[in-house]
Amino acid sequence: MTNLQETKPLMHLLSATFDSLQGATPEQLEHNPFLQLRKRGLDALARTGLPTPKDEEWKYLNLAPYIRHPYQLPTSRESLPHLPQTLPMATIPVVFFNGLFQPHLLSPARGITVTSLAQLVDKASHDGTALGEQEHSIGQLLSPEDDPFVALNAALLHQGALLHITQTPSQPIYLASITQSGHPLFVNLRFAIRLSAGTAATVILDLRTLSKTAPAFHNIVSEIWLETESALTLIFLQNDTAQNYGVLTTRIAQTARSRSRLYTITAGNGMVRNTTSVQLNEPEAETVLYGLSILRDTEVADHHTAVEHLAPNCQSSELYKSIVADQATNIFNGKIFVHPEAQQTNAYQSNHNILLSDDARVYTKPQLEIFADDVRCTHGATVGQLPQEAVFYLQTRGLPEPVADVLLLHAFAAEVYEQLPIEPLRVWIDQQLSNRLFDIVDLAADRKLVDLQFATS
Repeated sequence: MTNLQETKPLMHLLSATFDSLQGATPEQLEHNPFLQLRKRGLDALARTGLPTPKDEEWKYLNLAPYIRHPYQLPTSRESLPHLPQTLPMATIPVVFFNGLFQPHLLSPARGITVTSLAQLVDKASHDGTALGEQEHSIGQLLSPEDDPFVALNAALLHQGALLHITQTPSQPIYLASITQSGHPLFVNLRFAIRLSAGTAATVILDLRTLSKTAPAFHNIVSEIWLETESALTLIFLQNDTAQNYGVLTTRIAQTARSRSRLYTITAGNGMVRNTTSVQLNEPEAETVLYGLSILRDTEVADHHTAVEHLAPNCQSSELYKSIVADQATNIFNGKIFVHPEAQQTNAYQSNHNILLSDDARVYTKPQLEIFADDVRCTHGATVGQLPQEAVFYLQTRGLPEPVADVLLLHAFAAEVYEQLPIEPLRVWIDQQLSNRLFDIVDLAADRKLVDLQFATS
């Protein structure tokens, strides 16, 4: 590996990719789009390397503690015998265990086609001309040249799935990556999701590790296409353990009158970086982005969003909140771009944060770039502590101060997820986050004495 030093973190994972490219003929490279994408990923990494705090987009996130482990790529063919019961409702499971697709856990569902990316990559190695349009679209929305972790994902391209939704499913799609390993594991997944015109779907992306000590690092890239009048609800669940690290890069391309609604719930993973971008390419497209971080100990959540208004009469709205305790860190960087042709745009962005300790850190940077004149755009951010007047008011009504704190924090947080369309999931998330708030305020013992029902209406 002449251009990539194997001694640098994660670079040792690329040796197999380098060898495969070295052995490829010019004809194989010409007809195999996956091999081309791998090469572009390697070339981009050779130029830039992995990001450091010297890079503006990674200024407040030092990756060194998370990428220093001796990670290995998945090798074991051990399967997951059954899906652990996590969610409170029936779903259509698309499951990866230790980075490998588990087709035996997939239940056939009308109107949904799920294709293993690994099978397509292996197929292309024999005959790249046999691939279809969706397979060739991988890498079109997210370029290896634009982001180091997209480049790393491309260089390691093998595992993942293509989902094509042609009819509205009756249940949410549960896209789960579950790990259980005795050594540090690096999971590299690529997803391509397409909603046909007029369809609607809910997709839940969940990262789980069953290991108690060995860390798991997820590098997940998702490219999503919404055709005319389709509607997507995308939910990121990031409430696992401190040994679960993740970098998730997602881009959604929307056409006319399509709608997307995204929820990112971060409450437990040791480190997570979410880079989420939405392109409103045709008139009357809409997107709503919600994000909530409830952090403690030394957890880090880094949320980068970008919404591009590229057509007239489109709407976007963002609401991100965080509750940060102990020595945890929350980062929000949100950008809205309104291009010259995007007249009559409505765009709103809001970020609110509560600090619960002197050592907690919040970095927030909302941004607007407007190149059209007939628009309504607002943005803002706040960082503060619990309002003592409200705490005192609840104390005068007989509530102990810790209980008052939890009530106010819960009300602050619930605004983010109270619009979730699936009631069992909304109640389950509410219970999970309420438990975490009680732990943060150290009220576990007192909770038995207080009859508080945290349930969104």
